[in-house]
Amino acid sequence: MPKGENLHEAILNELYEFSYEVEQIVQEELDKGAQDLKNELKATSPKRSGRYAKNWKVRKNGRSRTVYNGKPTYRVTHLLEHGHASRDGGRVGAKPHIKQAEEKYGNIMHENIKRRIGQ
Repeated sequence: MPKGENLHEAILNELYEFSYEVEQIVQEELDKGAQDLKNELKATSPKRSGRYAKNWKVRKNGRSRTVYNGKPTYRVTHLLEHGHASRDGGRVGAKPHIKQAEEKYGNIMHENIKRRIGQ
């Protein structure tokens, strides 16, 4: 058993190793979750011409991942999700698909991270 200074170094080394392992697990789950979310959005997005559904992408931003709809269809995401006024004065109904998928895969990623860390 390490004594004094050695005990301190041993504890620090274990903490560094654990934090590195946790960081790796989180990054793996973020990558997997972002891809799964993108695929879910492609499957559940409203399809008229299909361009909107095919345009979902994942961007890596350092340690985070962003799932977004690329050009030129990014302009209609909020209109489809929340509905909007039509040209003739009526309303076009909402077709919610983003929030449901986000909540579903957010919970799945959270549970997978907890399970893999061991809590």
